[in-house]
Amino acid sequence: MSFYFDMANKYGLTLYKTSVSKVPGEVVYEDDFQIAAINSKHEGDEFTVERFTL
Repeated sequence: MSFYFDMANKYGLTLYKTSVSKVPGEVVYEDDFQIAAINSKHEGDEFTVERFTL
């Protein structure tokens, strides 16, 4: 993960972790740790967003 933090710091970006209680859209990829969804919404009661730190 340090690679991603180093890259984000290089460009002055902040990484965020989003957790959901429902599928956030049409899932186009998933593995044991993450999913990628299209046509998703990014806010609402079912979403939890927090700043991601090491």
